Amino acid sequence: MNLYRKLQEYAKTEYYPMHMPGHKRNEEWFMDNPYTLDITEIDDFDNLHDAEEVLKEAMEETATLFQTKQSFFLVNGSTCGILAGISAMTNRGDKVAIARSSHQAVYHAIYQRQLRPVYLYPSMLQYGIAGQVTVDSVAQTLEENPDISLVVITSPTYEGIVSDIKKIAEVTHRYGAGLLVDEAHGAHLLFQGGKEKSALECGADIVIQSTHKTLPSFTQTALLHRNSELVSEKAIKHFLKIYETSSPSYLLMASLVRCMDFLRADGEEKFKLYGEYLDNVYEKLSNLKNLTLWNPENKDVSKLVIASNRKDITGKMLFEELRTKYLIQPEMASKDYVLCMTSVCDTKEGFHRFIEAILSIERDIEKGRFIDIDFNKRSLLEALSGQEFITKQDDTNVENLNQTFTEIEFFESELNKLQEPIRYYETYELDGCKEEVILLVKSEGRIVLDYVYLYPPGIPLLVPGEVIDRPMIEKLLLFKQSGLRVKGLLEKEGDFITVKAGEKHV
Repeated sequence: MNLYRKLQEYAKTEYYPMHMPGHKRNEEWFMDNPYTLDITEIDDFDNLHDAEEVLKEAMEETATLFQTKQSFFLVNGSTCGILAGISAMTNRGDKVAIARSSHQAVYHAIYQRQLRPVYLYPSMLQYGIAGQVTVDSVAQTLEENPDISLVVITSPTYEGIVSDIKKIAEVTHRYGAGLLVDEAHGAHLLFQGGKEKSALECGADIVIQSTHKTLPSFTQTALLHRNSELVSEKAIKHFLKIYETSSPSYLLMASLVRCMDFLRADGEEKFKLYGEYLDNVYEKLSNLKNLTLWNPENKDVSKLVIASNRKDITGKMLFEELRTKYLIQPEMASKDYVLCMTSVCDTKEGFHRFIEAILSIERDIEKGRFIDIDFNKRSLLEALSGQEFITKQDDTNVENLNQTFTEIEFFESELNKLQEPIRYYETYELDGCKEEVILLVKSEGRIVLDYVYLYPPGIPLLVPGEVIDRPMIEKLLLFKQSGLRVKGLLEKEGDFITVKAGEKHV
């Protein structure tokens, strides 16, 4: 089946989208026949990279709406905004402070500009979820590295954790550095009216937002906001011409304009109703036992994180149960939780389906109807040992199964304490080096040449130039067993990884 027909068939199903894009395939947002609107830069329709007419007006109106100095339409997603923003705020070879949990686009900007990264490590929260980048860690890093020119923070994170951008901005500017915030998951914050504020309100110099993630616009649409005079309009335009297509889709730009029209005309009313729907979700799911609707302090409530309180039930299992039994398509699964994304375009009926599905799963778990627990224990052991576990007929292994599973639980908790990998090379220093593909289990001490990351959300666990250690190998094996998508590994007869040839560090 080809892609177009597959999309047509999927559109006819009853699957409810608890994932991006933010328009949620809601019929309210249907456009006219797209082919009648798909044009190029013809007379009277302006040019995105040299906007003087209708596009200039649209971007100026967007800046007014978002209460910022200048807004730029992006049709290559937040990725091109991050690349352009970092490039505009640095000189080649600069030292920059970035959250280790940054999106891969930040790492690509470091490679392109030959920057020297100093990593900011977020706190670790329950279920292995990355927390805030703290104000103290930023201050300490800037104190120890006074030559840092730019700080890059992701806020909110994929799971919705919001850092204290106001205080981080104050510290960053006190040390003479700029602040760029990847707010790809927070385009809605300015309009949501909650306690978690947009970086635009908190003093960041550049803010990049993916409108398509949490607002009603097409996939790939995003905004870059110039929020201070610390970065020049000229520099941003220069790098957008490099990183953004010279043939921008007028359909994508039109969907951005429609999104802005909605926010101006109906945003306040719709977001009020949306807030009521979310309040109802948190109220109805407040008494779960085997599952948890995770909602710590400093979290954006629009991200619904359903976590398992049991080691024998993984996030991937919850993901598949929602998808196959209840026809709810979540955004992503991690080892211990499933993430469902909501937006102002979600319907009352959609939220009701979600609530009923989670309550039903909770009842199934309570009654022992959800999974074969012994099977999952064996599955975990297989992954960590790298070989097939002996079947139930082996009495010795059966007797030791519970003890082994307890050891695995301890092992998993230890894996959350990984230290920063040793970095022997900057990414750009590895261009042209000889490579070797070896088994992951035999890669301890080797220099990794590919980014290794979970997708979603695309956060690197290993960056080219770093040394692979034993705890990292074990964590990658555990992620693989849990059904998570680990990118950067080669799957043949086992898991392989690409390393620098002829070099090992013990």
